[in-house]
Amino acid sequence: MDKEVMDKLMEIKKLYDAGVLTKEEMEAEKAKILRPISSVASESKKETVASNDKPQSSTSKGTLKQGLSKDTKIWLIAGSIVAVMLIIAIIIQNGRSSNSQTHDNDYAVADTDTVMVDDTDYDTAVDDSQEQTPQSYADKAENYIGGLDTDTRVVASLTDDDRHCVYTLTEVEAGWGRVNSLYCHNLETSSTNIVNVPYKVEGEEEAGEQVADAKMVGNNLYVINTSYRCGSSVACLNTLTNNWSCAVRACADAKFVGSNKLKVTYSKLVYEGECLADNQYEYKDKVITLK
Repeated sequence: MDKEVMDKLMEIKKLYDAGVLTKEEMEAEKAKILRPISSVASESKKETVASNDKPQSSTSKGTLKQGLSKDTKIWLIAGSIVAVMLIIAIIIQNGRSSNSQTHDNDYAVADTDTVMVDDTDYDTAVDDSQEQTPQSYADKAENYIGGLDTDTRVVASLTDDDRHCVYTLTEVEAGWGRVNSLYCHNLETSSTNIVNVPYKVEGEEEAGEQVADAKMVGNNLYVINTSYRCGSSVACLNTLTNNWSCAVRACADAKFVGSNKLKVTYSKLVYEGECLADNQYEYKDKVITLK
């Protein structure tokens, strides 16, 4: 058996192992490959007996031609499979080369950027991006309240959809004692301003912001104005509309009791532009329910 036949048989075996040919197909193809050899051997024998028998020789040539035609089909199938595999391998290789080139370009850009940006700048940029994350009003209020000193008391922290502010009372030293000033911190602008409370005691309008106390009840902020000479008054701020109203015009004293009560002390004698009451006059208490 010559080398060419052996190679053909090995190729058929590889196709069978690769699953391209079934066992029956493999056996059929082996028979086709081996058949020309048998035919050629038989033809040689016949030519030895009767070298002038042309019809028999013509039959052998036809058989050989038929065998070679089927072998060609096998080789075409095998060649097609090999060609497809080569094409796939080339595509994969080209893809890898393209990716490799892309990564190389990325590294090149990174190297040029490194010259301009050091590690410190990068860390700072990351921190800045984190600080730019929008904070909720509740978080802003918590941060503001956490930074207040011991002389400041929080009256109300409003962080809903319509109100974004914190009201505080800060205790200060006045000429006749310690009083409070009312402040409003705007959570949108981060600005803090003193609140100008209206409805002060008559004659004390220019005495500055002297607040005895403040309390939030519902949506209303009640503020007790006080003065050294002329008693107190109570103003009410509707925090939804930002409108002020007068709860108590003038009294000898006022203070919050319970969760929503205001105890007001009135005197019988009231002087316009003078003191509202003195110890020699009688007093009358009244409890007002705040809403």
